[in-house]
Amino acid sequence: MKNKNKIIPFILILLTVFTICGAIFVPKYLLNRKYTNIQNKVTAAPENYYLASNTAMAKKASELLATYEKTNLITGSWDNVCQKADYQDALLKESDAVALAKQKIDELNALELYPYSLSSSYNNWYSWTTDLYSFTDTNFNTYTCYLWIITFTRFDNALTHTILMTEDGVILAGIVNDNTVRITPMLVQLNEDSIRSILCDSKIRLENKEVYSYPNFANTITKIYPDNLISGITEQTSIRVSLSFNADEPSDYLVYQTKTDQSYIFGIIPITALDKISAEDNKTTESL
Repeated sequence: MKNKNKIIPFILILLTVFTICGAIFVPKYLLNRKYTNIQNKVTAAPENYYLASNTAMAKKASELLATYEKTNLITGSWDNVCQKADYQDALLKESDAVALAKQKIDELNALELYPYSLSSSYNNWYSWTTDLYSFTDTNFNTYTCYLWIITFTRFDNALTHTILMTEDGVILAGIVNDNTVRITPMLVQLNEDSIRSILCDSKIRLENKEVYSYPNFANTITKIYPDNLISGITEQTSIRVSLSFNADEPSDYLVYQTKTDQSYIFGIIPITALDKISAEDNKTTESL
């Protein structure tokens, strides 16, 4: 009888641990499975079945997402809902996000992928403003990621940089109001080390890279981010890179440089995010 009394609490503890782990990791597993195996249809679950996105456990689960998984959620590879967010909900403080954006832009500048440095120096002082958006997955209503949109303005108002950055420091897009910047081939600059730096993941493996022009890119990219920040593209060059993350199947990303009438833009985006927008546009066209 004594042994039975000792075993029952132990079993209850195990059941509690398994329940918590399942609530956190099952949605992530299914989202990744849907992302890497698009042909399988996954039915959206009721919101009350999984962790609500505003619970402490869901916030912790969101923090544990890999950098590429956060990129998938923000760009729409995973179904999401986007809204303006309160700064107090973000993992980074505003000043820390600004400092991180400067650091990552300087790294892109060193790689010759972005034409300017944001480091403070003589005649290179910048003020800044920020906006914050949250992206919550709509399949399980569990994971939430944040996109910082930081605008740097040089002291003489001659240059303005708009940086779209995840809280891990992934620069999804860097936009500067200078369309005289020369677009250069990126095949040399894009190697495994530079990709790891861009996506802030030291374990990425670069499987392949090739010059690639995504069909109707200029129209598709305008629908990815809030406020129609990337539009009016007049010139583009892009590289398709195939990347492996952990044990997952390789995923394709588009690394691009574009110009508009006013700006130069550098960015990186999962091909699946572009494919989803293209598929939705095709459905809309067919229904007309």
